[in-house]
Amino acid sequence: LSKDNSSTSVGVGLLGLSGKYGNISKTDQNKCFEYICNNFNFLDTSNVYGEAEPLNSNLGRIISKTNSDIKVINKIGAGIKGTNILQKYQNEFHNQLQIFNNVYPYALLIHQPNILNFEAECKFLKYIKNISGQTLIGICTNNLKVLENYLEVLDIDMLQIAINPLDYLANTKILQTAKNNGLIIHARSALSSGIINSKYTSISDCKFSDPLRSRFLESEKNKDILSRRIKSVNKIKSFYKSSLQNKEIPNISFESFVYSLTYNSE
Repeated sequence: LSKDNSSTSVGVGLLGLSGKYGNISKTDQNKCFEYICNNFNFLDTSNVYGEAEPLNSNLGRIISKTNSDIKVINKIGAGIKGTNILQKYQNEFHNQLQIFNNVYPYALLIHQPNILNFEAECKFLKYIKNISGQTLIGICTNNLKVLENYLEVLDIDMLQIAINPLDYLANTKILQTAKNNGLIIHARSALSSGIINSKYTSISDCKFSDPLRSRFLESEKNKDILSRRIKSVNKIKSFYKSSLQNKEIPNISFESFVYSLTYNSE
């Protein structure tokens, strides 16, 4: 969503091709890359995507052969800790710059903002602005306080946040803050890690073994959250089935319906 809310752009997030949700062959990954790069202009990625091989290494090669107009939104910094934080960020960035043939990303985001790294992260984003000139800077968070901390000291351009029917209500305050500060909204988790589809009708359907979604089953608390999210998805399906497929006019708007769902933290 643009800064003035006048336009939206549709792109593709590449986490699903990284192997985080299960093994994917290099051949299938390349086929997906080629199709995506020839049909979309915005790609969301991260330097930590990829299991056997960093996904961006392959992506950089594909982009150089297909579409130079692609706008890459890259995220770095996940898991950075210890000492010399600023230097570690700079090293990661310049490694990524080489992978993409010294083409600066359309936007660069702090993947997992950390209060312990806050000062270094702010210095790093200012560094990016100084050397790139046009690269947009921002952060990825659903946490309003984290966003407010950055806005107090830094003129960021973009916020990446989970936007889907299960998380929208919980994120209305941070979305309003972003809007008030003229930030570009970069949506993620549109399907809530695949929960919002027709595959899962109860928690017994969830046989997750991949590293991202297996956390949903690690504790009774997480299982309860997952169960309630699936129940909310079932309500959404019923809403669409009754009002759209049968061409009936719903007695409430979809927005009001979403607001009526029980909030379950992602």
